[in-house]
Amino acid sequence: MEDETCILNMSIGPGALARLYGSYATSPEMTKELAEMLLKEPSPTAIPCLERTTQDIINHSSNISLLKHMGAVIGYDMSSTSHK
Repeated sequence: MEDETCILNMSIGPGALARLYGSYATSPEMTKELAEMLLKEPSPTAIPCLERTTQDIINHSSNISLLKHMGAVIGYDMSSTSHK
């Protein structure tokens, strides 16, 4: 998985990669929203743009939340950091 992430990051950039991973895996709210859209849309292959900012998707990422928690356990406070 790491190789694919590196290739995607170099190809499409970190913002688009965060949106892609957030939509399909790391952001529970975004994954739920996408699943509901796929179920409710008359044409699921032509869904509209997901109405979330990239920063919002990153802020709700379970991976980043886990990293912040693990850092806090060993004394690193990453709660006030943000991705730009």
